[in-house]
Amino acid sequence: MSLYLPLLGRKFTWCNSSDGEKWSKIDRVLVDPKWLEVFQLKLWGLPRLLSDHSSLILMEDERDWGPKPFRFQNTWLLHKNFHSFLEKTWKEFAVVGWAGYILLEKLKNLKVGLKKWNVEVFGNITNKLKATEVELHRLELVADARDLDDTERRRRREVRGEVWRLSKMVERLWSQKSRMNWALMGDRNTRFFHSHFLEEWNGRPGLGGSFNSVQGSGDFNRLEAKFSEVEIKAALMDCDGNKAPGPDGFNMGCF
Repeated sequence: MSLYLPLLGRKFTWCNSSDGEKWSKIDRVLVDPKWLEVFQLKLWGLPRLLSDHSSLILMEDERDWGPKPFRFQNTWLLHKNFHSFLEKTWKEFAVVGWAGYILLEKLKNLKVGLKKWNVEVFGNITNKLKATEVELHRLELVADARDLDDTERRRRREVRGEVWRLSKMVERLWSQKSRMNWALMGDRNTRFFHSHFLEEWNGRPGLGGSFNSVQGSGDFNRLEAKFSEVEIKAALMDCDGNKAPGPDGFNMGCF
């Protein structure tokens, strides 16, 4: 047995056109009653922006997942003032200690500065989009209750066009945040791995034969030689900048 949840936030989930002449509640969410015994779920209707349908979100309002973790975004590198900001923040923060400690403290300070810079400088497009979406949603709620007048309809068309324009800009931002290698290759690589190694093997191949020691080879000392600074930098610069960040949130693109 499944249950319907009441819709919060708006009355309708579909509109026939941008002018909003016909409205209907044709979208539903079914929930197993056992979920309601464990979670305090609520169903919200989100703003109808570019589609005829309103997105629905099922969420547990009272659960606090804590602050979002910091992630270095490679799109910051495209901002004309980013490199000067980064250099200034890095050089002005003085730390005394051994090299690993200095690096750790400087990254901590840089993280604080980047969060503030992202909101005050780089985050303007996202903030504008959110404000425009709020205005469009307000007009949609008015249209839910009554017919819009000519001025309101004209304003809604203008706001809808602005939402579309800003959405395309933010879409480019998120395309930089996504891991393109995973989107293109991750799924097929995972399927290949599962198909070959998760099945039971009756006769798993083994490695046999005799192996000679390399200790007497002329290249043996090179295997245990210390890495030079040039080699380390070359290996670092060879890495894909979209690789997953470490626990501190800084990915290879940052370094």
